[in-house]
Amino acid sequence: TYSRPYSMILGLTDDCNLQCSYCFVKQNTNYMTFEIADQAIQWLKQNYIATNREGKPSVTFFGGAPLLCFDSVIVPIVEKYRDEIDFSITTNGILLDEDKVDFFYKNNVGVLLSFDGVRAVQNTQRCSAEVDSYETVLKNIPYLLLRKPNTTMRMTLTKHAVPHLLETVLMAEELGFKSISFCVDAFENWEYQDLYNYEEQLEKRAELLHKNTYGKYLKKVLKRR
Repeated sequence: TYSRPYSMILGLTDDCNLQCSYCFVKQNTNYMTFEIADQAIQWLKQNYIATNREGKPSVTFFGGAPLLCFDSVIVPIVEKYRDEIDFSITTNGILLDEDKVDFFYKNNVGVLLSFDGVRAVQNTQRCSAEVDSYETVLKNIPYLLLRKPNTTMRMTLTKHAVPHLLETVLMAEELGFKSISFCVDAFENWEYQDLYNYEEQLEKRAELLHKNTYGKYLKKVLKRR
């Protein structure tokens, strides 16, 4: 037997411009070359099978910080295979700018933004000695969502982040995100109190959703009278 894949993750580098507290990658300065990425995609094309899925095989650029390889790998690979492969990228958003976002828009590259939310969480968990990671990513979000409105924001859920969960969700919605996901830090020593705090945050979110939904429904009813 042999693999018959329909998707692939290309880890372009273990190098990164952030030092996240929960990172599972041992950072080094190794970078994937265009030639290696090209060979990997050729293999995917040759072995791809569309099981129950329609469309093309998919490739996600990952890291580290894959945008460190934007010019050397991402641009030439996407331009070569954009008619044959569905591309996406997971990025921390530090290196995003209008030119890169325009490239993703033009070539239909999906974007997942790893952003932990409010300042108290982002700057504690996703640290940088060179930039304020919260402010840097925040200023890049409006244009990203203008061009790529279906971008998903992914928050890494740690014990520190749990008390700020509702605040972060509300901030993300206000920024314009339609999709928010949580990735739990499985390497932390979670305790019952942490799980209770998490449940409490979810209940508060549910209460707000109910209140807002019921409020809109009530206004419609009153208008009909």
